[in-house]
This record gives sequence, C-alpha cells and structure tokens, in this order.
Amino acid sequence: MIKNIAVCLYGRFGTGEYCSPSILKFFKTTHNVNVDFFCATKDYDNYYHTKYNRSGNDITMIDTEYLTDMLAVYNPKDMIIVNYETDLGRRCGNSNTGPMFSQLCESVMLKSNYEAINDMQYDVVFVTRYDILFHPKLSNYLDHYITWHNKEFINKQCDIFGNFGDSWMFTPREDQNFHNSYAIKESWHDLFLFGSSMTMDLVASNSLLLTNDQQYNTNKKTHIYADTNMRNGHEGLGYIFRKSNISVATYPFFDMDGNATRLGYENYGEWYLNKDVPHDQRGYTLVREFGDMITPSTSIEAYHNNRWAWKNDMPFAQMPPYNKDTIT
Repeated sequence: MIKNIAVCLYGRFGTGEYCSPSILKFFKTTHNVNVDFFCATKDYDNYYHTKYNRSGNDITMIDTEYLTDMLAVYNPKDMIIVNYETDLGRRCGNSNTGPMFSQLCESVMLKSNYEAINDMQYDVVFVTRYDILFHPKLSNYLDHYITWHNKEFINKQCDIFGNFGDSWMFTPREDQNFHNSYAIKESWHDLFLFGSSMTMDLVASNSLLLTNDQQYNTNKKTHIYADTNMRNGHEGLGYIFRKSNISVATYPFFDMDGNATRLGYENYGEWYLNKDVPHDQRGYTLVREFGDMITPSTSIEAYHNNRWAWKNDMPFAQMPPYNKDTIT
C-alpha cells in the first residue's frame, strides 16, 4: 500500500516559477498519502540543447535567495543549490551529461538521507524537472496510479517487469526519431520517471559513473560509451538500468474512470490522451524561456503552445494561428 511518495526535482530552474502550478497540481492527491518534495538545482541557467537565439556558452547567474523563495512553494523536506564553479567541473567537453546526472543524483540522495534520518522508506519515488508542464487531463493521474498500485501492482508486476523484486522503474523509451536506431532499445526518457525507492538509489549511485570525467578522458575505449556513441541523458539512463539490473517498463495508462488500459512496452510509453491525436502529443512538455509564459500553466492552451515551442525550438510568438476549440 502506498503511504509515502517522494518527488525529486532536479536540474536548472529555468521556467520553474511558471511551471510550478502544473507540477503541484499533478502531484495533488485525494488519497491519504503523504507527498514530499526534494529539490536539487543550480545557481545559473544554461542553454546547451536550445538552438534558438542561444549558444552553449550563454550563462545567466541566479540569486540563491530568489531560488530559495521559488522552491519554497514545494515546501521541500530538503534542498541543495549547486554553484556554477562546482557544476562546471562536472562537464566533459561540451557534454552536459555530467551536470545533469550529478543533479539527479543529488536530488535522490536528499531523499535517501531523509529516509535514513527518519527510519522510513518511500513507497514510490518520482524524478522530474522544474521546467515541465503536465497535460491538464492528467490531473487525476496520481490518484489513478495509487488506486491501481494498491489493488493490482503485486498481481501485475511479474507480467510487466518479469520479476517480483523491488528493482522496478516506469519511464518511456525515447522517440526513435531522435536517435540512431542502434540506441533505441537502450534509450529512455529523463524528463519524468518513477519507481521504487531502492531503484532510485541504484540510479543515483550508478549515475556517478556517467560523471567520472577523469575515467572518461583517460580510458575512453573501455568507458561506458565509446567516442562514436552519444553520451547523453537518454542513452545514459539505458546504461544505468543495465548496470543496475533495473527492470523497466513504460507508464501505465488510465482511462477517465481510472482503469488501466495500457501496460508494459506498448507504444513506446506515450501517454496517449486520445488515440486519434498525433504521435507527438505526450502528456508532458518542457517549457523554454521563449515559450508561452503568459497563459496559465495549468491550461490546455499553455500545454499546447509550449509543446509547439519546445518541439520546433522556436518562440511561441512565431506559432501559427490555430482554433483553440480543436485542441485536446
């Protein structure tokens, strides 16, 4: 039975102030379940993977008092703000994998330390980012998941993961269009994932292998990735899951009545809200600084507008007109 849930937020704060209402709404539950937040972030913003009007060398420093005030909306059990100099030392060349996985590790370690101090363990741990919006139709997802987990998980676990152990993870595979075909079976989303507390501890500990730049620079041929491979978050998670013997499946999908209609590896784990919507209509989207920062973040329009800006790497102001009554 789920009684305690941890939410580990990590990475640059970015558009986190705008996105926080959507995140808080997603993690609100009517069940008698405790939801605790743990926050790891950094005192600067960068734009390594944003082409529009930015370069990887663009750095914006952020006041730590501002970050502390912004994170207070989550009432975190613990938090850490890493400074620029520390984070810079985690980079390997132009790769942002080191800082990314270090932050993921730090957020999970905050959770683990809290568990040790309070002699308890969270039943489910979610890991996600600050700059993400959830589709409004998923506002009941956590309620549906808790109900399904309490009633069905133990009976379905072997069918879904192939085992009955505590090492399980829900996260979708990365879209095949984004990466070379050789990596698709080992490429997973790093935007939103959840699993057992033990699984997240394994992810945190093995993510350190991805941030050991000295080993990477001196022993590239035997490191986790050869130079010909992409050393990024998606393939990085694939390595971590293999290294940790973590059983991975895509998110369970629920209809409006809370019935699980899709489990396992079907459809690359997309949260399809309607079987007739386009393939790229997922249940979450990143929000870039050039997205729609005016429309309330919990609205369907905000999701649609920011999804377009993220997918096209273009300002929301350049988005073609559309009929708001047609979006779902």
